[in-house]
Amino acid sequence: MYCLIPILSPLTENKEGRNILWGIVIVIAMFKSILIPLSNIFGFTIPEIASNFIEINGYLIFVILGYLLSVMDVSRVKRIIIYIIGILSVIIRYGYTYCMSINANMLIDHLFDYTSLLSVFLAVSVFLSIKNISWDKLNEKRAAVLASCTMGVYLIHIQIKYTIFNTIFPFAQTNLIYRILGTFCLYILSVIIVLLIKKIPIINKVVP
Repeated sequence: MYCLIPILSPLTENKEGRNILWGIVIVIAMFKSILIPLSNIFGFTIPEIASNFIEINGYLIFVILGYLLSVMDVSRVKRIIIYIIGILSVIIRYGYTYCMSINANMLIDHLFDYTSLLSVFLAVSVFLSIKNISWDKLNEKRAAVLASCTMGVYLIHIQIKYTIFNTIFPFAQTNLIYRILGTFCLYILSVIIVLLIKKIPIINKVVP
């Protein structure tokens, strides 16, 4: 996915290029965020021609959306609408999952795909809320330190989750405590490890 960034970067230089990026977002959303979840829910087979598009890495939508939203001036009214959609996404995701799982007597997680439309709405809501925080009132230096760890956390959190974290929290991933506390503990542990690695000579030169 990150190998595509140098290819996409020239599209950020003008309005026409950014329109192309929006087009890429729409295509990924159609096939990865909408078509796949619907096929899981209703059980239909995805046409072969669509399968070729589905091979696209769906996580690319978050990279492109992150950039587009960072350079956009989203009005307060639009932000409120997006926040409401984000809240509704949470209600729909957990409401559907609970009701369907109770009826089936097993976990039904059709709406928990990371690239589903509900996940995209949630990500956009969180991004905009963080973007519009008045950082002047907070400790900018600490915020900058956390921001510098973002890429490192992304790269190592899965390894930490499966090697260290699951030993500390030996709960099933569906456990409520795991879902609520686990996320914050995993992030904090990942940040600490990244900060420690950044202090190691030579290695700190290659840590993002």
